[in-house]
Amino acid sequence: MGFITPLAAKQHPLQEKAERFSAIYSAYLSQPSYNCGYRETHITILARSALSPSCRTLCDRLPELEARGVTVQMIFASLGPAEALNAVFRAVQRLNGRGAVPASMRCAHNPSLLDAHEQMTLGVRTVWTGDCMRRSSDNRNALDLFEENSIGSVRLADLAFSAMWMACRPLPVEVLPDMEAKCSPLADLDAITIAEKLAGGGNVVSQPKLRAIG
Repeated sequence: MGFITPLAAKQHPLQEKAERFSAIYSAYLSQPSYNCGYRETHITILARSALSPSCRTLCDRLPELEARGVTVQMIFASLGPAEALNAVFRAVQRLNGRGAVPASMRCAHNPSLLDAHEQMTLGVRTVWTGDCMRRSSDNRNALDLFEENSIGSVRLADLAFSAMWMACRPLPVEVLPDMEAKCSPLADLDAITIAEKLAGGGNVVSQPKLRAIG
């Protein structure tokens, strides 16, 4: 049985946001195994930035997610601030493996992509949908929907994330940690293929090929 909880169009205190997203993660972590393969322990996040509550809570619940064997892919509309972004990098390294950041994250370089809504999927039954990423920060939180036990909504969110993934670019090398900057972003691979590689321990940290000279 799923449920949707629309909230009023107003700014929520940070503590309220933190508690809400902690509850969403708790709902996911308390679910039993459904034998659905890699997707059961995979999280996707489409967010305005690393400051999104979806990202902050992922960092806060990292030990539990790591113990569950969770992997993650993220798309950001905006990169920064540096402290929050670096915290996300460290979380991705712990969940996906060192060297996997370039293949696990992308950024929306095209302004037209900002019409998309923030969203997060956790496994195969839990999805959150937020406001349009283009909306002014003064008018955000008009949409805040959480659905549990909603396989159909998760599938739709997966399709949206996959389309955004292919429309976005790998993170700029200059924002990556030194070791990560040397690894390939696997830019030609779709989101599902990379997710499968992450879950199966596949090679997502391959070094870029050196260009021949002469």
